[in-house]
Amino acid sequence: MSAAPQMPMMQDGPQGASQSSAPLVRVLLTGGPGAGKSSALATLRDRISKRGFQVIVVPENATALLDNSGGYDPSWHGSQMHVRLQQMFLKFQIEQEDTYGGFRELRPGKPHLLLHDRGCLDGRLFCTDQQWKQVLDGVGRSEDELLKRYDLIIHMTTVAADMEEMYDYGPGSTNPSRYHTPEQARHADVLAQEIYARHPHVRVIPNFPDFNQKMEAVVRCVTEAVQVDGLAGDRERQLLPADSVPPLGTKAWPVEPEIYDIQVTFLDAELTESLRRRQLRGGNSAGSDCESTVGELATFAAEAPQVLYEFRHEVLLDGKKVNTRRVLTADAYKLLKTSSAGTSVVVCKQAVCFIWQGHYYEICSYTDAHGSALPDSCTLSGYQVLDRPLGAPIPPWIECCGSKVAQEAVIGSDDLARAPVTRQLSRNATVEAASSVEKTLTTPPPSSKRPRDESAAGCSTSERPLKRQSSVPEGSSLSKVVAGSLSPVVAGHERQPESCPQ
Repeated sequence: MSAAPQMPMMQDGPQGASQSSAPLVRVLLTGGPGAGKSSALATLRDRISKRGFQVIVVPENATALLDNSGGYDPSWHGSQMHVRLQQMFLKFQIEQEDTYGGFRELRPGKPHLLLHDRGCLDGRLFCTDQQWKQVLDGVGRSEDELLKRYDLIIHMTTVAADMEEMYDYGPGSTNPSRYHTPEQARHADVLAQEIYARHPHVRVIPNFPDFNQKMEAVVRCVTEAVQVDGLAGDRERQLLPADSVPPLGTKAWPVEPEIYDIQVTFLDAELTESLRRRQLRGGNSAGSDCESTVGELATFAAEAPQVLYEFRHEVLLDGKKVNTRRVLTADAYKLLKTSSAGTSVVVCKQAVCFIWQGHYYEICSYTDAHGSALPDSCTLSGYQVLDRPLGAPIPPWIECCGSKVAQEAVIGSDDLARAPVTRQLSRNATVEAASSVEKTLTTPPPSSKRPRDESAAGCSTSERPLKRQSSVPEGSSLSKVVAGSLSPVVAGHERQPESCPQ
């Protein structure tokens, strides 16, 4: 395959991005069902946005269109109606991509990364050769024109291809909205790879024994395209006594860091499902809980522009832990957050992010939901966590300030005691912090929220049952709320017809 598209080299600084060239990089993620595209989109957005890029996720549109228009009518299959539908999808996809790309004009000094969840040629998967020719003719486009809309194509291989035991689908699975059988998933994967094979910059990501390795491979491909180092690869974490880090904003800091406030809400008793709200400090402090009182304009103004939402879920597939991530809309986040009120555990994380000598660092600290220190019994109490590339030097203004860095310190649980560790999708330190907060919740904090368990509000900690198994209103589907869209289901059918464009 050809080398990834070359972009201007990013320079060292508080964000690590060149403000003069302001590049626009367009990356398309494709592949069969169960490839990990949703987790990859969330991972890329999280990591690259911390390095000065405005990361925009361009969503797949066919599902939303069908969900809001009555679904796919089986009578359209094989007819001109199906061709007409695909023409509508393609026109909408082009307009949507152009509109999202237009946001670059509103931030002319900032580099942009567009992450496309499906692309303009995906409709070919659901058409015969003759039908697809009619679709293109009707829209007045050629395949070559459509391919040029993307700088890099990343094809993620479905786990059904060579790890079928990891493929999960249908009712009762971790992804009940996925309807493809393993055989259908493999077929869709092959077709998806074929339709983009003529693009000059294609990267095919195989399956790995460890799902995190697959995510790292995706990140590495994108970082080559935008030329930002340090986003992929092994990292190590260690504890720093709180007084080892000089106060922010003082002359002791030779670089200007960016600070992110992250609220993590664990939805279940096992601390495997969590909501994340990440905000760049310095934006609108009103946040997502600000109530609108003056109509639609206030609704837009109430939410800070640098806020990202995410759902993370650790699942067990064939005896292996797999950490999945999915981008959330603000509305989906608010619904899940509201419906879990009183039954969730919340911790707050501050991430101080900076670049020094070409390396990317994070210093993370944790509090409870009210900003109070973690309990003394927690092994993170009084410490911060330094996250750096494996083998990278400790910045001297940290190493020389205050107490000696606790390089041999252990972060509590067995999962955290391994150092160095590889960057994972789920931060074990956050789970450790949540676990310590959980133990202190004998009674809920004073608020207007309902008790954690109304029937057992007076129970002791050892007796109080944890009921965080359902985090959405009765009758709703967690996966539907999280995904924001599902494969449309025709009334009376368990799954859509194979010709339906999903």
